[in-house]
Amino acid sequence: MIKFFRKARYNLMEQNKTGKYFKYAIGEIILVVIGILIALQINNWNESNKEKQVEQMYLKNILSDLIDQDASIDIQLGSEESFFKSTNYIIKDYQQNSTLVIDSTFFKHATFLTARKTFVVTDPTYTDLISSGNINIIKNIKFKDKLIKYYQELE
Repeated sequence: MIKFFRKARYNLMEQNKTGKYFKYAIGEIILVVIGILIALQINNWNESNKEKQVEQMYLKNILSDLIDQDASIDIQLGSEESFFKSTNYIIKDYQQNSTLVIDSTFFKHATFLTARKTFVVTDPTYTDLISSGNINIIKNIKFKDKLIKYYQELE
């Protein structure tokens, strides 16, 4: 193909047809520019698709993290409720008897009071988003702002 264009160019120059040669040269330049623009557009489209796939992966992982946190919060609430019940039992028992009756029920409730469960934040996806700088992959600005605010309030 390159030989063909080179031959056509030499034939036009040898025949002193500079007007036709310039038309040919401009046409060739336009074809090259159009080819480059098409290649750039295809590359941008591919990059956009890859970015959308990464965004979807992050959103799925964030949803999974939030589901895990919800389960952890439910466990924490159950633990706090047991703590509250044990505290109420010991206080009411003390108020009724004006002394602590140390028996197996007291030890059971005292055990709940000494073993405190701490809420642990599970945020591997958010940490990855922030540390890698990929937080800007998330296009929905309202969602991104709420996500950042949520994790900041957890700290």
